[in-house]
Amino acid sequence: MRSFILLFILLATHAWAEWSPWGNIPVMTDKVYIENCTECHFGYQAGLLNAPTWEKMLQVEELENHFGTDASIDEADRIHLIEFLKSNSAETLWNKKSRKIASSMGDKVILRISEVPYIKKKHEDVKESLFTQEKVKSRAHCNRCHEGAAKGLFEEDDVLIPNHGRWQD
Repeated sequence: MRSFILLFILLATHAWAEWSPWGNIPVMTDKVYIENCTECHFGYQAGLLNAPTWEKMLQVEELENHFGTDASIDEADRIHLIEFLKSNSAETLWNKKSRKIASSMGDKVILRISEVPYIKKKHEDVKESLFTQEKVKSRAHCNRCHEGAAKGLFEEDDVLIPNHGRWQD
């Protein structure tokens, strides 16, 4: 009986983190994703974009010119990634941030996470010079300022901008 209760608490805690309005955006643990996508950039969580965007981004012609780089991958990996990312995209999740991202995107294809309306609005007060400085380089480097990005945490309290300090609203 004790084992059952412990298992129930463990599962409930995991479910609460995913379904609660405060839950993190689930981290990327898929081996194919990690092997193919994190060699060149931060492992963006699937919950940061909608399914139509992930599907478009993983088309052969898009991968051949993936933001200026040839990111072509094995066909089996490409098909796996399309299905994985679509099944974990913003509109499939229930955490607060992914729901807001999904709502702001609708069915639109927006290839740059920094151009997603919800994310763009959250960053509108940040001076461009803070993004373009050497330690950040561009808006694409979420993890340079969002200390919890790798854990799916994108809370304002966890923002530490290089050469600026903690973000104050």
